[in-house]
Amino acid sequence: MVRLFYYLSMSLQAFLLYYLHDGIGVENAEETLVILVMTSQLVGALVTVPIGLISDNFGRKDILFGTCIFEAMIYGLFMVFPPLWVVFALSICYGIANASLMTVEYALACDTLPSKGATARDLGLWGVAAFLGGSFGPLIMGPVLHIVGYQPDSTAYSKEGYIALFCIGIGFIVASGFLVKAVRGST
Repeated sequence: MVRLFYYLSMSLQAFLLYYLHDGIGVENAEETLVILVMTSQLVGALVTVPIGLISDNFGRKDILFGTCIFEAMIYGLFMVFPPLWVVFALSICYGIANASLMTVEYALACDTLPSKGATARDLGLWGVAAFLGGSFGPLIMGPVLHIVGYQPDSTAYSKEGYIALFCIGIGFIVASGFLVKAVRGST
């Protein structure tokens, strides 16, 4: 369930292009999104090994819970539709949080497998949760953006529509954080 809710929240990424264009007013939203994503992913890649070492020494669940809360705060800051340079800073923070969460969550999954003899099956079930979250997230958020953000005589969605999406994302990521506390093992 932790992974399912995490990937449901990550589905916000499917709407970033529209957010940049409609919410922030970026004219070259496609190019900006490419730079944003590449920067976020590169910075995220730099933290995977250090955060893994930290989680090896201090436990996994507190790091995961803190990362979920940090991502919720980032989503909240996106809702104020800041200037583009702040969006870039938030995206870098998101990349760090996302990479941290993915690294430590995988380690937690490996630590808490019910049977070492059925590793592939158990990790397969874990993967299904990611697939379902990544699939159903846009199916939930797309209609919400359309219903809440619809503006007659406009191809852009309203800021209220994006606020609704970020609120849903916050709900999903906070649920993921609280659910991780219920996982048995790995402190």
